[in-house]
Amino acid sequence: MLSVGTIAGSFSWEGTTIWAAELTEGNEAGIQPEEEGNKGTDESQDNSSEYQDISGTTQNEEAEQQPVQTLPESLENNEQNAEETPESVPEVESDSLTEDQVIEEPAEEETISEENVETEQEAEGEELVANSWRFKDGVPIPEIASRAATYPYAWEMVDGHYVNSRGEVIPGAVKKGIDVSFWNGTIDWEKVKADGIDFAIIRCGYGMDQTDQDDTQWARNVAECERLGIPYGVYLYSYADSTAKASSEADHVLRLLQGHNPTYPVYYDLEDDMVLNVSASMKGQIAKTFCDKIEAAGYQVGIYSNTTWFNNYLTDPVFDNPNWSKWVAQWNVRCEYEGSYDLWQCTSKGSVDGISGDVDLNFLMEGASFGTGEPSTPQEPTPEVPERVLQYDEASGNWYVYTDGKRDTTYTGVVQNENGWWYAKNGVLDWTYTGVAQNENGWWYINDGWLNWDYTGVAQNENGWWYINHGAVDWTYTGVAQNENGWWYINNGALDWTYTGVAQNENGWWYINHGAVDWTYTGVAQNENGWWYINDGWLNWNYTGVGENEHGWWYINNGWLNWNYNGRVTYKGRTYSVVDGCVIH
Repeated sequence: MLSVGTIAGSFSWEGTTIWAAELTEGNEAGIQPEEEGNKGTDESQDNSSEYQDISGTTQNEEAEQQPVQTLPESLENNEQNAEETPESVPEVESDSLTEDQVIEEPAEEETISEENVETEQEAEGEELVANSWRFKDGVPIPEIASRAATYPYAWEMVDGHYVNSRGEVIPGAVKKGIDVSFWNGTIDWEKVKADGIDFAIIRCGYGMDQTDQDDTQWARNVAECERLGIPYGVYLYSYADSTAKASSEADHVLRLLQGHNPTYPVYYDLEDDMVLNVSASMKGQIAKTFCDKIEAAGYQVGIYSNTTWFNNYLTDPVFDNPNWSKWVAQWNVRCEYEGSYDLWQCTSKGSVDGISGDVDLNFLMEGASFGTGEPSTPQEPTPEVPERVLQYDEASGNWYVYTDGKRDTTYTGVVQNENGWWYAKNGVLDWTYTGVAQNENGWWYINDGWLNWDYTGVAQNENGWWYINHGAVDWTYTGVAQNENGWWYINNGALDWTYTGVAQNENGWWYINHGAVDWTYTGVAQNENGWWYINDGWLNWNYTGVGENEHGWWYINNGWLNWNYNGRVTYKGRTYSVVDGCVIH
């Protein structure tokens, strides 16, 4: 489930108005929540697990240039606001600001109604904004402070037993895990595993089977758990108020589970008011439709909800099915649910190394039919090419490629011997090559002729620059990444020289100028979600005042251009009027 602490800065968006500049304005807070309490608009991305052909990719003509920057201070030095995301603001609908636009009087306000929205589900009467015991109009309801951790070793293992936030032993708790989604950002799973996390429940998406409702961190999260041998399960946040929608939600999960084999159940997250408002028997039919389809595909199933729902709303006899696991949410020092359950979600305020901000913590209880074995052995994503090998020739002192038992002087790419994976050019191992190279199974980072599984960063081949994650090109990554020459904007695994705007990595939000972080820029800059105040290349959430760009002066409130502000502001010793966020001077 979504970590409340991660998005505590969100506000609700009650209406949208269009002014003369054709820019979307919001309510006083200026925030547009979406499903499950989100802070902005999900960006679609290619979650395909298949590699793409770099050699066939047309890069911007600037791709041939060497990305060299003078290294400034590290991005890690500005982690203080990394958990805040500028995705939390309504999109600005115009492509750019112009001086003519900002000096015009505001046009008559136009309210955007639900009827104007053209998504498939909303056309059927749905507006996918989460409302539940955890969310109000898409805004998370903070965990009660008295239930937050106070004991210094809260939710840790002490003397062989897990303890709660009072230091009391949690009866029956045998393993500790987390549940994560897109809103937890880019996770360092190696650090997570090293911090004592035994399992993870990963959100794959929400709602019916639409690709724009896939969790955009799903592909990376599941791949990392599989690579590191972290046992995992899956959950989908449901909006189904009919069996037809429940069936589509099951299809959504099954599409994303292709090629994966979770060892924990697939959980159906029943908490939204859209589900609450149907009868108890219909809730049972909805759950049965979903669970039957998932079970028929060979997966174990379960239901996620809280104690109130399990006791008062999920009362149809179908929920007593002993083959359905129960995952109970109760943010408290103990779980007071009197029925049997396998997982207890104890807090949304957990702290785990490798995750920026708060995260939900969970405990596996003894007696569960899953999760009792040892974690699987981590599997390197090694490219399998059994018909092609690298062999040493004593006479010449070289390593040569052999394909189907014959020396192959035509092969250029990645090939294996008993010591690892290597880069060969024209059939001979090339110790001088450093860059990105291909074999039949993907694209890989080569360092001095050897495939380096430890490398994560940005590397080059003749077709461009690419984001490498543990030795392999990561086609799912979009954000800001580093190499020895600087920090760069990556879009679906490729360095995008054409991008100018504001982009994110795990440490914060940064101003990008033609693909590179521009440490010299101070002013107002745009991304698809709004306009932001940049100070020496990074988004400064603490700034409130006046910011400039080539189009004029603007009123900034906590790092964001506030279109709703009307009043007066003092800047450089002079007082100016502000109309709809524009400083009149």
